[in-house]
Amino acid sequence: MTKLIFLITILLSIIAGCNPAPNIDKSFDRSGQVMEIVVHTHTSQKVMYDALYLRTGINYKESGLQGLAIWSNSDNLCEVYIVEPKRIDDTNSDTLGHEMLHCLYGTYHKEK
Repeated sequence: MTKLIFLITILLSIIAGCNPAPNIDKSFDRSGQVMEIVVHTHTSQKVMYDALYLRTGINYKESGLQGLAIWSNSDNLCEVYIVEPKRIDDTNSDTLGHEMLHCLYGTYHKEK
């Protein structure tokens, strides 16, 4: 049993080290500022995609997009589109946190 636990620990360490999360590369920083954030929750991805199409004119249906934040560089308004979370720490609540980071930091995971 001890050997099995040791092997599992080693495997988890290797897996965790293979794909480190990228650093946050802030295009702006609104920490500590008063912001207006409007969160649009939807019952499904399809409903969210339809709402995003009405808002942006862009069809996200084939993108696999989990959520979207729309912000302006000229004011502190941010709109977040997500599928409504059903459980604590489910994919949808994680997506909410991810999109809120966009409200704070802009395009923080842009490709270089």
